[in-house]
Amino acid sequence: MKKSRKFLYIFMSLIAAMLLCACGNNNNDSSKTEEKDIVLTDRQIQILRENGLPENFDELSLSQKSAISSIETMLSYLEEKYQDTFTFDEYAPAFGIENEWLTAYIKQGESEKIVTVSRTYDGEKFNYKDNYLEVVSKEEYEKAVEEYFHKVLPDSELWVTTLVNHVSDTEGNILAKCNASSLVFMKNIFSSEEEIKKIVVDFANYLLSLGLAEPAGMQLYVQNEEDFFDINQFNYSERIRNEQYVYSYGFDINGDGDISYYGD
Repeated sequence: MKKSRKFLYIFMSLIAAMLLCACGNNNNDSSKTEEKDIVLTDRQIQILRENGLPENFDELSLSQKSAISSIETMLSYLEEKYQDTFTFDEYAPAFGIENEWLTAYIKQGESEKIVTVSRTYDGEKFNYKDNYLEVVSKEEYEKAVEEYFHKVLPDSELWVTTLVNHVSDTEGNILAKCNASSLVFMKNIFSSEEEIKKIVVDFANYLLSLGLAEPAGMQLYVQNEEDFFDINQFNYSERIRNEQYVYSYGFDINGDGDISYYGD
């Protein structure tokens, strides 16, 4: 697990002093904490320990008290809402036009994903916004895309990466619930450009047949074996920039279900 390496910067004295002096207007509820005995959670103590800070609440500066309290509140919000385990990564208080935010790790299969939560104060209560559903849906969405192409093209070899922008509350197929855009890289098994276009058109129509509740998009890159070899999240964008593909064709579906196609 990566250490909470960026925690310390929030304690820069000048910024912290400005934030705390304006505690009546900022988004940090912990600045209103009464000076009394505070019992830190094991998680808070671990975060303080990793950053070489006192593990006794009374020994912390005002800015440190504010931050460590907010971190626990925001992590607890995520855990209570999603019944998942979150491990602290990074935190920043509200400053200027920037909202208060926190990032945390979740375990998903054999990998770790980062979730972001932010909050604002409207004068009466805190309002939270997070991307948990988008993060956890990404892998499921990509798997569904892969399964579709393997079904229609049993001999296909492909790699998929997806940006999930929003997940609707509707029931049903993951492909119908997400506002998402996928890049699909496929080893060339086609005999013509028309075959490639047909595969893309068929997939767009398939999404609509599912009762698509959100806008969606997909771009297919057909590659020679040497360009497809070992493609991954670290090199795919470079291969696009270098035009390491035989042909590319894609689509966008807007909120009204209208399809726009584009390609080479």
